[in-house]
Amino acid sequence: MKLLFLVLIAFAFVFTGCDVDNEDKITGGETTLQIKNESSRELAQTIFRSVLFTSVENADIIGTWTGTSLTSTAHTLRLDITNTAWTAIIQSTNNYWNNSSSQGTWIRNGNSLAFTAISNSAYYPDYQIRSSTATLSGNILTFRTGGINTLTFGLICDNLQIPTIKSGTSVTKPVEAGEGYIFLNINNTDFRTNELVIAENNKKTEFTFTNNTLLIDVNNPNNTVALGGALITVKQGNTIIEQHGEYSFGTVRINNTKEVTFTIANSGGSNLTIENVNGNRINLTDNNSGLYEVNLQPLSQSISPNNNTTFTIRFSPTATGNNFAATVNIKTNSNISDFAFRIIGNCSNDYQIGDTGPGGGMVFFVQGGQYKECSGELGSFNWSTAMTTASSYKGGGFSDWYLPSSGELDLLYENLHKKGLGGFSNNYYWSSTTASSSSSYATSKNFSSGSMYTTDYRTALNRVRAVRSFTLN
Repeated sequence: MKLLFLVLIAFAFVFTGCDVDNEDKITGGETTLQIKNESSRELAQTIFRSVLFTSVENADIIGTWTGTSLTSTAHTLRLDITNTAWTAIIQSTNNYWNNSSSQGTWIRNGNSLAFTAISNSAYYPDYQIRSSTATLSGNILTFRTGGINTLTFGLICDNLQIPTIKSGTSVTKPVEAGEGYIFLNINNTDFRTNELVIAENNKKTEFTFTNNTLLIDVNNPNNTVALGGALITVKQGNTIIEQHGEYSFGTVRINNTKEVTFTIANSGGSNLTIENVNGNRINLTDNNSGLYEVNLQPLSQSISPNNNTTFTIRFSPTATGNNFAATVNIKTNSNISDFAFRIIGNCSNDYQIGDTGPGGGMVFFVQGGQYKECSGELGSFNWSTAMTTASSYKGGGFSDWYLPSSGELDLLYENLHKKGLGGFSNNYYWSSTTASSSSSYATSKNFSSGSMYTTDYRTALNRVRAVRSFTLN
């Protein structure tokens, strides 16, 4: 009897436990999402979902969003989004816009948000403001405010953004029930999960990032990469060249050359390997004119995370014409296995700003068949010695060099220095222009500020360049 009693108690505990589990599943608690990071990367700016629209009728997120204007206008935006309507409040330093929702009506029509304001202005009694279609590039919302300007907001979902999830850690946040993607940022590139994440009502949802988790490049949706994989970025200077993008060499004088250096960077989590194709790491195709060549291949075949290598392409036109083109091909183990972009260039028998002139100087003026070129740095001298130094310069074997006038200094500053050409320093440069007020003064120009000084003491030590004028033979 005692044994039977103990068995009945045990069964009672089992059934009681089952009842509790079932009750939890039915009544549940709050809806949460736990994001685990078991990858080797830090996950920055992690957000569950973004303002993307899957159809005209329904948004893929229901929740509250705030946004800061990405334009120069000092506006902020708050959106409360449901399946069928938006409630929006603009807060601004402009009293006309501040708390605009209380002065008018917001109406959602598909993916468009229209605002009809009740204006307090006698000049604008019924001002219409209509939005453009919400963008699909991450969490950017853009719409036009009538005739005033275009507002572009970067939106963040309240309480759902996680600054950084370090490797080996996890974060749990309350979310709205529904489905969507997890967005994150890696080295200033926005990605989202390839897998759709479903958060069930009153349940805890888990999503685990590993090095094998597939991500989609938000701005280039055709690019897919594993979280721990290599990420290729190609730049010319500070300009990013997109996959299947284009870079222009501009116009080059016939029988001259122009060399441009490009950078291959790896912003991923594992080594980026550049594969050899036809014995080369960088290959040119569609180079029908034969005017382009890779004259410097990348020195490194394997690029570790956050490092880079460079290559140089030379354009050598031998006949005049426009849109001479070729395709640059880079095969790697990255998110874009076959990276390619187009290069184009023009050829003219005329000189362009920045070309090398017949005297070996840089061309800084082109107009009506008249040209001017300037020498490199000749040193720092007082005004008298500057005049002699410039006139004694024999670049290219020519003896017609001279110290530039104040007007020519302006051209050097505007056409070369402000464009990063010519290798000028941020110092004062002498001109040959004298001051009418006193023989003790001459005119110089400050290449740091662009200011001209008409009463600079001739005894001052300023930088010197020589210039010359020429025409085509």
